Amino acid sequence: MSEQQPFPSIPTLAPVTFRNARGGNNRAEYHPFPQATIREICKAHRTYGRDGPYFRGLLKADLSAEAVVPADLKYLFSCLLNPTEYILWVTAWKQLLQDALPGLLNNVNTRVDAQGNPITLEHLAGEGQWTEATDQVVIPAQCLHVVRETALTAFFSMQTQGPVILYLKIRQDQRESFTDFVERLSRATEAQIKNEMAREHILTEIAFSNSNDLCRAAILSLPINPKPIF
Repeated sequence: MSEQQPFPSIPTLAPVTFRNARGGNNRAEYHPFPQATIREICKAHRTYGRDGPYFRGLLKADLSAEAVVPADLKYLFSCLLNPTEYILWVTAWKQLLQDALPGLLNNVNTRVDAQGNPITLEHLAGEGQWTEATDQVVIPAQCLHVVRETALTAFFSMQTQGPVILYLKIRQDQRESFTDFVERLSRATEAQIKNEMAREHILTEIAFSNSNDLCRAAILSLPINPKPIF
C-alpha cells in the first residue's frame, strides 16, 4: 500500500470584491484569478482525480470563497479539461444557465446588472459585450453565485470513463468503508438527480438501505435523540 500523499495547503481567491461607495452602494472591483490557486487546483486534479474527495472539496471551497466571474470559470475549467471535454462542459453549463435565467429575471435583486441592463445569457456565460472579465463585475453577486454553482454542476455531472451505474444499484462492499461508499453514492446522485433537495433526501435513504449489514446495524444502534454533550 503506497504512502498517502500529504494534502497541500488550500489557497484562496478573490476575483471580485465589493467596496462601499458614495450613497451606500457597493462598487465591484475585479482582481485577476491567482495563478497559484489555478496551479494548486490543477495539481489536486492530477493527483486525486475529478472524483477524489480532496479535489472536489478544494475546488468547491476555492470557488465559494468569493464571487467569481464567468471569464475566470471558463479559464479554470479549460485548464482542467481537454478541448473536447471543455466544449461539452460549456454546452452543459450554458443549458443550466438558460434554465436559471427566468428565475433571475423575476428577482428584483438579479434582474438587471449594475448599469441597469436586463440580465441575459450573454452576461451569465461571459459572451458578447461581456466577454472581458473587467466588464463582468456589473453582474449582481447573486447571479455570480448561480453562475458558479451551475459551472460546478456541469463539471461534476460530466460522465467519467466506463459505464454509468444507476444510483439505486450502488451497494456498499463488505470491506468498503462507509465514507467511501457514501462518496461513490454521492457522485452518482449528483450526476443523476438535478433537484438538490430531492438528491439529499435520496442520498440519505439509499446510504442506509444499501449499506452492508455491519454498518446498517451500527446505524440502527444509534440513539434517535442523542443527549447533548454539555
